Amino acid sequence: LDRSTWETDKRLAEHVVYVHRNESHPPAVDAVEPALLRAFVSHVRQFEPSVTPEVSEYIVDEYVRMRQESLHAGATFGFTSARTLLAILRLSQGLARLRCSHEVERDDIVLGIGDDAALLQPRANEQLVVTADTLNSGVHFPVETPAFDIGWKTLAVNLSDLAAMGARPAWCTLALSLPEASEDWIESFADGFFALADKHDIALIGGDTTRGPLSLSVTAMGQVGRGQALRRDRAQVGDDIWVSGTLGDAAGALRLWQQNALSVATATLLADYESLRLRLLRPTPRVTLGLRLRAFAHAAVDVSDGLLADLGHIATRSAVAAHVDADLLPTSNALRELLGREGARDCALRGGD
Repeated sequence: LDRSTWETDKRLAEHVVYVHRNESHPPAVDAVEPALLRAFVSHVRQFEPSVTPEVSEYIVDEYVRMRQESLHAGATFGFTSARTLLAILRLSQGLARLRCSHEVERDDIVLGIGDDAALLQPRANEQLVVTADTLNSGVHFPVETPAFDIGWKTLAVNLSDLAAMGARPAWCTLALSLPEASEDWIESFADGFFALADKHDIALIGGDTTRGPLSLSVTAMGQVGRGQALRRDRAQVGDDIWVSGTLGDAAGALRLWQQNALSVATATLLADYESLRLRLLRPTPRVTLGLRLRAFAHAAVDVSDGLLADLGHIATRSAVAAHVDADLLPTSNALRELLGREGARDCALRGGD
């Protein structure tokens, strides 16, 4: 905020200065915190159109709720957390970026921010495709994984499911459980999440935040023409089996990390290692390919549990058998170089990430 804006509420400015210098609350300010936050949000509205009056009230109410939960748990939750709260709300409601404010109006979102639920308008003669995935720290990604990469992957695994159905991404929600409200972590997570969301024009329309072990759940929704979805149960005898890209790279990176041969937390100048590291942390959803395959493929599946396991899903649902020549599987030079030909083949056949 510029100087003139700050001067419109010196009480707020003095409070913020106190907090920044002392990293604590002025003892007498607790009773008026919601009013101060409401004043802060009113300033934000001067240059951020996406913060509507309804959103303003929601921010204040949510701030009060989060602060009460913290006080009940014996923790401190001060006005310094307002910036963190705004970052969380940016995630859970699709608010404009902290660094680059903007709001995209879309005809398919009738009602987004500020109500109990969103109202969406699917295209005529199209079916809704819905998928959901949950990622837990230490289970689905190493605990030291950078926040940007967690944000990217949280959305990527859901977009990959939509791609496998031949669906065009449209909307998503995010439920976020955080052990603590770290401003830098939340901002980096949001950067990774929205970097991928912007690529595929998928809008974040709502969500929820809570305190707890790090866990992230996305529900993604897409649209596909009636009867055009790619399914697991439509494979036919005589079909060829095709895969996109190279198989096993993410699984190979995970093996190297388990052997302490690869760090997921930092980039490396060793090209083969870095190539596999990025395949694990920032998978590429094949959205465009999925859309184009609707005209050619009988069945499709997202290969995230390994080729044999996921191909088995198609075979079972379609009541057919599948024959695979392991020597023909496409693997990357990096995977073969670091794990050897047999290791690369095993990752390609059985390796999920």
